[in-house]
Amino acid sequence: MSPKSLTETEKDRQRKKIIGAAQEMFGVQGTLKKLSVDDIARAAGLAKGSFYQYFPTKEVFLYECMWDYHQKFFAQAEQIVAQPEAEGLPRRLRGFIGELFSSPETIAFFRNHKELSDIIESAESPDGPYAERERAEFEKLLRLANIDTEKVRPGVVHNLIHALYLVRASDLMIKDSVQEASGVLLDAFLMYIFGGAS
Repeated sequence: MSPKSLTETEKDRQRKKIIGAAQEMFGVQGTLKKLSVDDIARAAGLAKGSFYQYFPTKEVFLYECMWDYHQKFFAQAEQIVAQPEAEGLPRRLRGFIGELFSSPETIAFFRNHKELSDIIESAESPDGPYAERERAEFEKLLRLANIDTEKVRPGVVHNLIHALYLVRASDLMIKDSVQEASGVLLDAFLMYIFGGAS
């Protein structure tokens, strides 16, 4: 069945299959840019020509792979924020971020930060700039947690998460102090959001 004869749901499922295949390869090989369209299509069970029915360029595809990773993060965070006992939210967020930053996927991101930054900067999305898409997701999470976004600004939350990420990803950091520095930044992140609650 050609992509043109698929329903929108089937096309979406196929796009996700292609992205998933590339993400698995990234986890093994540690690079997205060096993955060939042939390899990605083969891993997804497609002909190379079919790949371009779903993604106009490899750059757009790589961008969508990155956004898919972020969407998974936001979906998990939304589940945590939506849990009823609000007083435990800072503790749950601390655990979630700690686990996230220790996951194999995020560690692969740390190792390939420059490559992944280049991917984000090289492709345009019809949904807007990457940072703005992320900021909108943080705003949605804050509102879900009933946090006043006039006092706790989504852009600041976005930057604090990225500061945490950059401490872990940067070659400039003193390696035996990274864990402690991350903990201090995580405390600052939670203090900003919850006004000192921990």
